[in-house]
Amino acid sequence: MGFLLIGPNAEITLLSIAVLLLGASITWRPAETPILLLAFLYQWLQIFVGVFHADISGIKLSDYSPVGGDLPYAVWLSAGGLTSLALGIRAGFIGILSNVSDRARYVSQLMTRQQLIRLYFIGVAIGLTGNISAVLIPPLSQPFLALASLKWAFYFMLVYGCFVRRAGERVWMYAFLFEMLQSIGGFFADFRTPIMFTFLPLMAATNRIRPITYVWLTIGLALTLSLAVVWTSVKPEYRAFINSDSGSQQIDASYSERMIKLLNLVLDLDGHKLEAGLEDFIHRLSYIEFFGVATNFVPSIIPHENGAIYLDAITRPLMPRVLFPDKAVIDDSERTNMYTGGAAGPSGGGTSISLGYIAEAYIDFGVPVMMLVLFVLGWVYGLIYKVLVTSARFGGLWGMATASCVLYPSVPLESSFTKVFGGVATGLIVVLFLNSAILPRVSRAIFGQPL
Repeated sequence: MGFLLIGPNAEITLLSIAVLLLGASITWRPAETPILLLAFLYQWLQIFVGVFHADISGIKLSDYSPVGGDLPYAVWLSAGGLTSLALGIRAGFIGILSNVSDRARYVSQLMTRQQLIRLYFIGVAIGLTGNISAVLIPPLSQPFLALASLKWAFYFMLVYGCFVRRAGERVWMYAFLFEMLQSIGGFFADFRTPIMFTFLPLMAATNRIRPITYVWLTIGLALTLSLAVVWTSVKPEYRAFINSDSGSQQIDASYSERMIKLLNLVLDLDGHKLEAGLEDFIHRLSYIEFFGVATNFVPSIIPHENGAIYLDAITRPLMPRVLFPDKAVIDDSERTNMYTGGAAGPSGGGTSISLGYIAEAYIDFGVPVMMLVLFVLGWVYGLIYKVLVTSARFGGLWGMATASCVLYPSVPLESSFTKVFGGVATGLIVVLFLNSAILPRVSRAIFGQPL
């Protein structure tokens, strides 16, 4: 790190270290699910990976972005926004008792391995039911997708129970491999989710950081980065094959055809393609370049929106499409082009480009009000976490598992606040409904105890 501190962006590199040390220390709760710590670390990486890449390449940050814009200013604003969010999370944590992990361990140690396996299969069935229902009943797709995402709560409990009991390692490994195979072969490769939902219970089950924990973390990080670079290298040609080069998310090839094509593309990779894939991956991971362009347009060309974006996001969950069929659909790429003068280019390839929730806060409120808004948002996240993990009947293990699912949409920096808030709010409503109306009877009938 020493050479980075004397590179062309030494001041911002030093800022990255300060933000990392402060944010990680205030968002981490030992022996509990680190879902909000994970969100902070992932977003920190997305903000500063471009800085490190520019340092290593000997490039000034102002010359780094291929789309132009004031990238240094965007980094400073993003760092301030993420720090405000972390401080808000810490404020939301106030009042959490220290017995959360004790309750979780107690319940998991009472469960047999067969009960843990049964939990996982219940989760798989819930995920399948939710996804099918979302397709069959489009107006209720959002709550059904929130229900489907709870599959990961049951997977969380399986992995946590195996690590706490120090037994059944093969069980969670089989489940992990199954989920990884499920994550590939579609239009999007969501291998990040199985890895993260293995990392979360692993850290929660660890009372103190041991050398073996660092080994697991290193393996997980290396696996995630390797898969990400490989996927980035092959996905343009792979997507063109499975959608017959239509530019949509439609899949025209069978699963076996997709897997064969994907395998052939991976085997065809060489050093040059992987190097190009790594370069592309770093620029995609660094998700503040369009923010830099937006600072040139707002407020000099387009005025601040005075809260219109955030207000729309907050009211949308209160307007389900089944009751409001004419509710406007948000096009992320269109919004990005609007505030960057078309820097995102035309939509295509079945994907969209968003500005991210911090950039939207800047567009909505400007400095310094955006920092206060992001502090409040962090406080809401911390409060949601506290409500779920300290629930009188369903705190502890189930609370940590569901808090991880509900808050998971907040992990990526690039997500629009419209989608993040809608996902978190809908997930919270679904979990609270299950906790009050269904789980009290089901958990005692199946397991003889609260989860």
